[in-house]
Amino acid sequence: MGLASEVRVRARQLSDVEKPTHRDMGEGLIVVNPPWGERLSTDEAVKKLYTALGRVLHTEFLGWQAGVLAADTQHARCTGLRSHKNYKFKSGPLDIGLYLFDLTADNELRIGRDSIETKEVSAHRGLPTLSEGAHMFANRLRKNLKRLQKWRQQNEVECFRLYDADMPEYAVAIDVYGEHLHVAEYAAPKSVSEADATRRFNEVVEACQVVFNVSDRAEFGLKRRERQRGARQYERVSQRGERHQIKELGARLWVNLHDYLDTGVFLDHRPIRKRIQSEARGKRFLNLFAYTGVASVQAALGGARFTTSVDLSNTYLDWFKENLASNGLAESQNRAIKSDVMKWLASEKSRYDIILLDPPTFSNSKSTETHFDVQRDHLALISGAMDRLDKDGMLYFSNNHRKFELDSEVEGRFVVEEITSSTIDLDFERSQGIHRCWAITHKA
Repeated sequence: MGLASEVRVRARQLSDVEKPTHRDMGEGLIVVNPPWGERLSTDEAVKKLYTALGRVLHTEFLGWQAGVLAADTQHARCTGLRSHKNYKFKSGPLDIGLYLFDLTADNELRIGRDSIETKEVSAHRGLPTLSEGAHMFANRLRKNLKRLQKWRQQNEVECFRLYDADMPEYAVAIDVYGEHLHVAEYAAPKSVSEADATRRFNEVVEACQVVFNVSDRAEFGLKRRERQRGARQYERVSQRGERHQIKELGARLWVNLHDYLDTGVFLDHRPIRKRIQSEARGKRFLNLFAYTGVASVQAALGGARFTTSVDLSNTYLDWFKENLASNGLAESQNRAIKSDVMKWLASEKSRYDIILLDPPTFSNSKSTETHFDVQRDHLALISGAMDRLDKDGMLYFSNNHRKFELDSEVEGRFVVEEITSSTIDLDFERSQGIHRCWAITHKA
């Protein structure tokens, strides 16, 4: 009795554990008895659990001491922390150990330490040891994962941007696609030597291996990202032919992390796709510059009466049809049309209730007589799309041209509202220039 102010009991997932904040606790002791033996299905599952535990201990309880029970020395080492003392004893017939850790800032295994334990753990886990730079980068990834965790759980987000040039010296974009990782390096400025750029990129990849516990870097989609013009953004950069299926807003979608510069899903457009899905019931939906048709799949799953998707690429329209099939959606109600968008709009007679217009910044496809420039051509493009929009319909116009300026005539002829801020999710908050988006309707 009388301990209510001293003792608190909470049920939490390991990933949600945080240091208590009801009083100042710069020092303390945390004791952990993780599942082991028959309480977890495989030895590999045990290792991953202890890895996650070590991350929480070092991140949340810096300055404390920890005592961790483990049935195997290698499991304790998977925490990535160096124990200063351990005790062996029995739990019935089982041999177990109690491992004690000082959770100091420098107690995290990385390169630069010549200890036998560091080398043993790296060899056991099949992971690279980390340089000072890679170690710093790994900590940033862990910090970002923690920042996004609750948002991802609340919104059931499986695919997201984890890092986007947060630190100038590591100019990469890292996207998580379920259990897979995509790392795209931005072109380094001329002031950075090729040797330094290569070293930094290798540090990024090695940090990703350690944070995500992946021993073979070939499992990642690794690309050098430069500003692409025209059809180059659609050309193959590899011939692996390896695809993965992901989930987004209830849809099953195919991605290819290796063969093209883009993966098949533009993650930054998740909010506008969610909006379209919520508005689509009973509506006629038109998707211009449809790419792999992800927005059309979302509209169809949202109950659209029918969808029409227009794009110049047979490759991506076939990809769209495979996305339809994966979600049990009929091609007869979800048309895929290979055509130049401007020409198609000039000949199309049907009306639509919702239109998504997401053109490239620039295109000089061999299938068209003239090249397309979004800054120069967007007025004609929007006008053609609005001719196909029902009087009570909604056009969503988006593009990723960093210096784009909307023609004043658009606002003179139509009701225009910029909705960019509502189409940027938490994982793209650091990349506000990733796209701009407007909602456009007819004047009464």
